[in-house]
Amino acid sequence: MGTVTKRQLSNGTVRYRAQVRVQREGYPPYKASKTFSKKSLADEWIKRTEAEIEINPDKMLNPTAELKHKTLADFITQYLEEADRFAKSKTGALKFIASLEIS
Repeated sequence: MGTVTKRQLSNGTVRYRAQVRVQREGYPPYKASKTFSKKSLADEWIKRTEAEIEINPDKMLNPTAELKHKTLADFITQYLEEADRFAKSKTGALKFIASLEIS
């Protein structure tokens, strides 16, 4: 499932690219890659990523399934919690939209 590829950059430094590819029946293909300065770090990342897929394949292999159950009000609430402070008028407008029946 995971491979590590050694790459030499134009300035002569060596980097290691870790790639994980998974194809399971009933799920879309999953690809992830990350670059590390040490091969041991790349191997560790592959092991962690593969373990996460084994523990909860739905979350990793089909991330859009969780999004299909959220409403507009859920997204607005999440946005207001995670984003920086806004002006009162923008916050009020977003809360008003979230309170509407269509959201």
